[in-house]
Amino acid sequence: RPFEAVLCHYVAPILTIVWWLVMGNHTGLVWYDAIVWCVVPFAWTAFVILYAKLHGPIGKRKSAWPYEYMDLEALGLKRWLINGFSTAFGCVVLGFLYLGLAYFV
Repeated sequence: RPFEAVLCHYVAPILTIVWWLVMGNHTGLVWYDAIVWCVVPFAWTAFVILYAKLHGPIGKRKSAWPYEYMDLEALGLKRWLINGFSTAFGCVVLGFLYLGLAYFV
């Protein structure tokens, strides 16, 4: 289902950012909002970890992990932690970029 994947992973995030920049209320934003916004990705990651451990393989995949960079069994703990912290850091950086854009819009 490549069309759905493109919509989910590219079109929806871009449209969300555009909507937030054009229509969002930027008053009252503070620097730590960029960190608070990471609650949702962290909660999703916790859900995925529990789901992978309890449920098993997803659909036709042989892995219980939705993305290769999250596959603990294939990566090993060290690489998995590096990927996780890198992703978390990326989320915080994106949050600060959004804040920077909000000040100019």
